[in-house]
Amino acid sequence: MGLHCAANIYFFRRPDGEEPLPPGRAMIAMSTEGLEEYYEMLRQEGKVKFVEDIEDKPWGYRQFEIADEDGNAIQFFRFLEDE
Repeated sequence: MGLHCAANIYFFRRPDGEEPLPPGRAMIAMSTEGLEEYYEMLRQEGKVKFVEDIEDKPWGYRQFEIADEDGNAIQFFRFLEDE
């Protein structure tokens, strides 16, 4: 996110006729500011499906989750003690 960002995340559609793979899951840890900013950017763009809105969890994460069209889920989180 932003000029000279440290990471880029790309989604690619499965080509038509290609055998589907079972959906996968991934977790990505982010900085305190980065998580909030990225969540707001994704909300404003409206290009991804939100599985879970951003919230604090009892296990010590602040997180949200999105999914692509193939059912793959990506959870973005930060540790609450990083505040």
